[in-house]
Amino acid sequence: MFPTISVSGDWVLISKFHTRGHYVRAGDVVSFTHPHDGGHVRVIKRVIGLPGDFVVKDPSDGTGDMLQVGDR
Repeated sequence: MFPTISVSGDWVLISKFHTRGHYVRAGDVVSFTHPHDGGHVRVIKRVIGLPGDFVVKDPSDGTGDMLQVGDR
């Protein structure tokens, strides 16, 4: 498991070197504008799967249900 980014006290250095999803791999941390908040909220997330990958739907429920990551 990857370390968690704390909501307070942690800093994230963002490189503008890779943009528009180029060269993104599983495990990378990405930053983007949230599409449902009118473009005013910045979000950072860790990539857990890319299109075609299978990931566990909800690891906390213990069922182990898998789903395939779609193109969008």
